Amino acid sequence: MAPAASTAIGCLQVGICRSSRVEAFSRHKDYELGPPGEPSSIPADYSSLLKSDPQAAKHEVLRVREEFVKALADGYVCRAFDRERPHYLFYPS
Repeated sequence: MAPAASTAIGCLQVGICRSSRVEAFSRHKDYELGPPGEPSSIPADYSSLLKSDPQAAKHEVLRVREEFVKALADGYVCRAFDRERPHYLFYPS
């Protein structure tokens, strides 16, 4: 017996619900996330920092990791990276 079709908005015909972001992505459309939140900057030349001061490099990795974890826990997603001024951009989900 075939599963009953779902009539809920944003659900597949087989009755499995997906978020509006997944629905937009499956239709090859951008999903507007709104303006970015606080960026997380990283050293422009991490390789040089790692060679010259490994402890400072480790501190930077841990700082960026902490910023990522906090942003994700606060409901943000990392959607972009700015290479000119190296930093990650977080958007509300």
